[in-house]
Amino acid sequence: MMGKPIVLHLGDAIKYNHDFYNVEFLSRFEVVRAQVETRAEFIDALRNKRCASLAEIAREFALLY
Repeated sequence: MMGKPIVLHLGDAIKYNHDFYNVEFLSRFEVVRAQVETRAEFIDALRNKRCASLAEIAREFALLY
């Protein structure tokens, strides 16, 4: 069985629509946070596939359904 698609969460923690995020979104996706401090480190991590096999990159405001 395949796992859930992985979403890389950038930016601040979720501020709105907690019910949707905690119930619907997390039931469909595995959410990981970038473990980098700078934009250059982030780009390097993407190029070298250190951010897992991503299906999506989302910032907090993108989840305001």
